[in-house]
Amino acid sequence: MTARPPSGQHPSDEGPGHPPAATTGPAVPGVPPTFRPGHTGPRPQPERRAERPDPEPAPGRAPSPRKDPASAESAGIKPAPHRESPDSAAATANQQEAADRGRPGREARVSYGAPPVPRAPRADQARHDESDGAAEPSRVAGRPVAGGGGQADEAYDEHGVRPAPALGDEERRRLLTGAHHAPHDLLGAHPVRGGVLFRCLRPYARSVTVAAAGLRARLRAEGDGLFSGVLPLREIPEYRLLVTYEDAELELHDPYRFLPTLGELDLHLIGEGRHEELWRALGAHPMTHQGVSGTRFTVWAPNALGVRLTGDFTYWDGTALPMRSLGGSGVWELFLPGVGEGALYKFEITRPDGGHSLRADPMARRTECPPATASVVHASHHRWGMTRGWRAGRAGTSMSCRSPSMSCICRPGGRG
Repeated sequence: MTARPPSGQHPSDEGPGHPPAATTGPAVPGVPPTFRPGHTGPRPQPERRAERPDPEPAPGRAPSPRKDPASAESAGIKPAPHRESPDSAAATANQQEAADRGRPGREARVSYGAPPVPRAPRADQARHDESDGAAEPSRVAGRPVAGGGGQADEAYDEHGVRPAPALGDEERRRLLTGAHHAPHDLLGAHPVRGGVLFRCLRPYARSVTVAAAGLRARLRAEGDGLFSGVLPLREIPEYRLLVTYEDAELELHDPYRFLPTLGELDLHLIGEGRHEELWRALGAHPMTHQGVSGTRFTVWAPNALGVRLTGDFTYWDGTALPMRSLGGSGVWELFLPGVGEGALYKFEITRPDGGHSLRADPMARRTECPPATASVVHASHHRWGMTRGWRAGRAGTSMSCRSPSMSCICRPGGRG
């Protein structure tokens, strides 16, 4: 008896369920003459199996519909759940936006970011798009898209915007990863030789324009959401930024042109641990600073490599709002114009190991209702004190205590 080799190696194996052919010797199955070299005749066509006629239905019974053996229903697969169409999703977004306008404090909100963008396509899809034509820049999470193009370069020369000195690799990395302790030294407006240097960080923006009295100049794109340029000015003007996104254009103040909002006395007392009114120095405080209304955000994080501010006004992306460290006090501060009461916010902490964690404000005056955990910008409008009428009523009143165990009873006219 000859041992049978494994499946797939025996000449008679035709697949599972076929018995092996009887072998009487080392004979090799013959090759049909059609497949031999030199044969020019027509090859035989495979025989077609006769279709089995459908059984006739029983008398008095309706014929049942025939199921396709390749259909999903016959295989027991449930249909996919209904997905929302793009039109219905846009209508839902519009309804949510209209509801937000009705909430107090939402109508005057300033946005410091753009809506979230879809993830970047796969590598094979990107190659396919490039082969068809000019592919759009990818929008990877954490990698902002920079604007600019050939036409913009011609406009730069017309407005006299010169390129700014490039940032060092280490400074650029720390700024984009949220590990920079002094972002105001890199961003904002700074006098340099030959003019004033403007630099801002606007993720997902197409272009950024500096607007002032008699001035309107478009900055150059450096990539990674950075825009910069040197304008031939003698001093820093009171300027605004016109940020153009894919579907909107925002006009806002530059948060990095303002001076610190905390004084040296507050920082000294915080450093010594003797500040008795921390709720006035830390947290979120709506205020007017340098003639501009906004909110001051401060937090004490002495061991952090960097702190960034995030909230609903940035679509919870804190890349564009790094905070500055105020000396060795461990306090991080940022004044954000245009943000008032009702705004939701958190602090994005960069730990010493390089990791990031999103934390609520420990000195917040208001928070969301659980299970939501965001802090809310709030200011108390209650005034403490005694009115004149209440004082006048207390003028002819005396107090007498009948027993040490009883409470004091006040009666008019001095009668006990």
